[in-house]
Amino acid sequence: MRSLRPAKAFRARANIVVGHNRRVLLKSGKALNTLVDAGIVYKKRGLGMFVATGAPEALRRERRAELHTHYIAPLLTEAKRLGLTPADVVDLITKDPS
Repeated sequence: MRSLRPAKAFRARANIVVGHNRRVLLKSGKALNTLVDAGIVYKKRGLGMFVATGAPEALRRERRAELHTHYIAPLLTEAKRLGLTPADVVDLITKDPS
């Protein structure tokens, strides 16, 4: 296998780093555009991006719904399989672990 001269080896490593950083920038740009599309942030040309009015509360509502869908509902389903009541689950959650 042929080895690269030091300058070529450096350029090869630099291209990998630049390529990697470019992918990261594209991903973060897509994430910001997703936030703009969702109405969470808005752009002002030449000034930057700003959080939209009501966005924090909208995000909290969405996260609460996801909490129920992904955690609470499955927890209650499993509790029912175990013969636990919702009150039993509350007791388990609020029980002092020490």
